[in-house]
Amino acid sequence: FLNYISSFEKVDKDRLRYEPRQFYIKTQDEMHSLFKEFPNALENSREIADLCNIEIPMGQYHLPTFPVPDTISSDFSADDYLKSICIKGLKDRYNEITPNVQKRLNYELNVIKEMGFAGYFLITQDFVNYAKNKGIPVGPGRGSAAGSLVAYATGITDVDPIQYNLLFNI
Repeated sequence: FLNYISSFEKVDKDRLRYEPRQFYIKTQDEMHSLFKEFPNALENSREIADLCNIEIPMGQYHLPTFPVPDTISSDFSADDYLKSICIKGLKDRYNEITPNVQKRLNYELNVIKEMGFAGYFLITQDFVNYAKNKGIPVGPGRGSAAGSLVAYATGITDVDPIQYNLLFNI
């Protein structure tokens, strides 16, 4: 892996990258020094920042909502829509939906509903499926939901959590 990284750096030395020890809010003097060729950049940035007035409450989730398509029943919630996608996905991925698979799906969907995460899964599956349809490579998934049957049924991941006895953990 390290050989791959060093060969990549040699091939594309002009690529965008984040330099170590540069992840901090720079002082005004540092910013002026960095953007001396663009004298209006800092003033324009300040003007935009002054127009922004937002307070984000901390200690709570701020997940976007996923708009259920108009072609679906108007009384369908995001949770209902996620469930319908999962059921279709399971039918596409398994020859038979066993009671064990159905029980696991119901459990995961209940946890997702209780936590208000249906929108998160719907948005993620929308991005991943778009990428797959456009030939853009995607990884197997990561994070706490990577072992999820819901993630597998919706196409977020192609790793079967039943086959590999993976845990669902949000």
